[in-house]
Amino acid sequence: MGTVEPAKIGIAIAVAILVSACEPLEKVISRAVDKQLSERGNDLEKRVDKLELENIELKNKISSLEFGQQINRIEISSLETRKATLTEGGYGLARTPQTPVFITIAKIEPYLDGYRVALNIGNPSSITFKGIDLEVEWGLPWQSKDRKYAEIAQSRKTKKFSFPRDFLPAAYTQVEVALTPARAEEVKAIEVGIEWNTISLRLPAPQK
Repeated sequence: MGTVEPAKIGIAIAVAILVSACEPLEKVISRAVDKQLSERGNDLEKRVDKLELENIELKNKISSLEFGQQINRIEISSLETRKATLTEGGYGLARTPQTPVFITIAKIEPYLDGYRVALNIGNPSSITFKGIDLEVEWGLPWQSKDRKYAEIAQSRKTKKFSFPRDFLPAAYTQVEVALTPARAEEVKAIEVGIEWNTISLRLPAPQK
């Protein structure tokens, strides 16, 4: 606890003497000192309360920062879901542990009660991949403003495809997937998830 400044005690005593001239001097001085100490104690309590409040606010900020870092980690992890959202004429980027993969829609044409979609799978790495598994999702776009969420969710469909062929390095390889049933508005934006089967690397030439 801090010390009481003599000048303030002197002023308080002088005021008390003027107000209570008939009381004994010792009582006047004692009461003035007690009052001054009480006021100082109240002031210290207020400061302690303020510090505790600031400490709580600081803890809340730290918690918010930690939560934000968790969100960032989740967002970073979500980039590794190996999915790309594609629209006709555009391209998407799917990230796999081995390499990023460029995917474009080469062609869309009616097929049975849906559509047949030709996909270009771009392997920008120096690795040959043998076989690929695709998971394609289609339906009403999630961004549809004139549709209810339940209607959009109900329209979404998923189908898996496997292609046991070589995907050469630094090249596109075309594959076709049949999305059925599907309406025209349901294939305007499709999602493609990707997983390689096997990695193929050349062995080093034998040393002479």
